[in-house]
Amino acid sequence: MSIFRRGQKSGSAVAEPADDRSKSSAELFEEIDALTARNLESRDPELERRIRHLRHLSGVRLLSEAPEDPDYVAPSSTPLKLESELPSVTPAELDAGTLRAAILDRGCLLVRGLMQPDEALHLAD
Repeated sequence: MSIFRRGQKSGSAVAEPADDRSKSSAELFEEIDALTARNLESRDPELERRIRHLRHLSGVRLLSEAPEDPDYVAPSSTPLKLESELPSVTPAELDAGTLRAAILDRGCLLVRGLMQPDEALHLAD
């Protein structure tokens, strides 16, 4: 059963299931995807709150369903190139094993040219 309420400012009805905790992870992700698509068409603070709530629940669910002994990507055995003490690769050289090796060895990995400067500045803002 769903309870509907009207957003204070937007006037849109947002469905709030009585018990989201009974939903499966797949159902939570499906609802997140549907609401995100709807919100992209017309931004609504109530939808954004609902999406954030569902993401929180799905994150908690993923943590509780995580295996006790997870598998990790094996670190690459290729020696890391250092640029001013930072390990660095080109975007073409980037893979999970290299990333893991760099994080385990130095705590970071520099990937120059991974994105355009204006995208990086926008992300940093």
